[in-house]
Amino acid sequence: MQDQSKKSGYDQTFKQSSQLNLKDSLSFDIDPSMSYRFISHQVVSKDNQDYLLAGDLNNNGISVLSFRDKKVIKKIKFKATGPDGIASMKAGRNFYYHNKDSIFIFNQNKRSIYLANDRADVYQKYLPQKNKENLGEIIVENRFMPSFFDNTLNFCLYPIIPPYKNKSKNFNSIYAEYNILDKKLSKGKLTYKYADQNNRHPIYHYPSRVDDSMQLVFLHPFKSEFKIYNKHNDNLYTKSFNHPYVDEYTPFLESFDKMKRFDVTSTLNTILLFNKRQQLYYVITELGMPYIDPNTGEKNAYEQKPFSVIVFDVQLKAIAHKKFKGGQYFIQNS
Repeated sequence: MQDQSKKSGYDQTFKQSSQLNLKDSLSFDIDPSMSYRFISHQVVSKDNQDYLLAGDLNNNGISVLSFRDKKVIKKIKFKATGPDGIASMKAGRNFYYHNKDSIFIFNQNKRSIYLANDRADVYQKYLPQKNKENLGEIIVENRFMPSFFDNTLNFCLYPIIPPYKNKSKNFNSIYAEYNILDKKLSKGKLTYKYADQNNRHPIYHYPSRVDDSMQLVFLHPFKSEFKIYNKHNDNLYTKSFNHPYVDEYTPFLESFDKMKRFDVTSTLNTILLFNKRQQLYYVITELGMPYIDPNTGEKNAYEQKPFSVIVFDVQLKAIAHKKFKGGQYFIQNS
C-alpha cells in the first residue's frame, strides 16, 4: 500500500502539523492466578490518572492495572451464585465500567444485566429483553463498547437472523437503549439494512461504534465514512472522509470457505475509538497483504498485516495519520 495522502480532496494541513510517534510502551506483570486472555478491556481516567480494566476469566471478574505504577492494583471478583452472584463464570469478559459505583455486567446467556460496584456488591439486576424477543443479543466488545448517560444504558446488538442464513430479512437495529429507572427498552434508529451490513460477514466486520454523550458515531468497515446519530435533534446522517492508505476496500465476502484468506488479504476499517480527555477519534484500519508471500511462497498470517491509524478531531476532521508495520502489534483486541 502506498501513501495516498496527496490524492484530491484530502486535507494536507495535518500531514505537516501533526504526526503520530511512539511516545512510550507499557509492560504489566500479572500474577499466575490471572488470565492472559484479556478479551474485554477498557481504559478509564480518574484524578488525572489512567487505568486499564481487563476482564479476568480465571477470577470471574475485573483486574485494574495502573498505567503509572505499571502493575495490578485491584481485583474485582464476582460471585457466581447467591444474592451477589452474576450467574456466569465468563462474566469478566462482558462489562462496562461507568464509575466505581456503576459497573454493568452483561450475562448474555441469561439475557440479563447486573449493576455492581468496585467491591463486587451486586445491587440490581435488569432483564431488558424479557418481553422483547425481537431484539438481538447484546454485544460487549471494545469496538462496540456500551455507554451510560442520563440513566440510559446504550449497547450494540447482534443481528437476530445470522446474515449467512437469510440476509434479506435482517432489518433489526444495530443498537438499543435501556432506561434503568423506568426499565424501558427502545430500539435504535440505525439498522443493519441502513448500514449496508446485510452481508455474509462475521461480527468483527460490523460497524464499530462510539457514544460521546451528544451523538453516536459508527464507523463503516468497508467504506470511508461515518454514520452519525445526533441525540438532540434525532437526525441520522453520513460523513465521508478520504483515507490516506486505502484506494479501494475489499469486496464483501460471499462465503465462509475463504475466510482465512480473506482475513489476510482484506482491507477494512476495524475499530473506532474515542479519547474523552483530548476529544479525539481514532480510526484503525487493517491493510490487506498477499495471502502467499511472493518472496518465500509461504502463507502470510493475519498477525502480519500492516495497519493504519487516522486521528480525527471532535468535528471528525482528520488531523494526523500513520501506517504501522505488521507483526509487531495485535490490534484485533484493541
